[in-house]
Amino acid sequence: MPRRRVERVAAHVVRELGAIIEKDLTDPAIGFVTVRHAALSADLSRATVFVSVYGSADRVQESLRALERAQGYLRRELAHRLRLRAALELSVQLDPEMVTAEQLAQGVVRPGDGSHPTATSLDGK
Repeated sequence: MPRRRVERVAAHVVRELGAIIEKDLTDPAIGFVTVRHAALSADLSRATVFVSVYGSADRVQESLRALERAQGYLRRELAHRLRLRAALELSVQLDPEMVTAEQLAQGVVRPGDGSHPTATSLDGK
């Protein structure tokens, strides 16, 4: 599949998934979640979505577990909104570029020197 289409679909995934999480999911365990970017396979069958979650480490883990529980709903809604033939196989992960101010203050991690692009390919293409 042309790279441009993969990038376009990835941008739509980020936008639509953010809207679904913000407006449609009612699970109180889901905190303040921001969809940062998505990496799609070249055949558009798999998507890894990177998110950031505001709050303590416990709150982050709780939000990630709640998103995992909601994966079926997220897949169906995305397939419907994006009009894809098959629902994407979703994987939601914490964005490694996002670090908390507490980690920076403690010197545990150093801020990254770059930022993730909006869309990348899981196949490296």
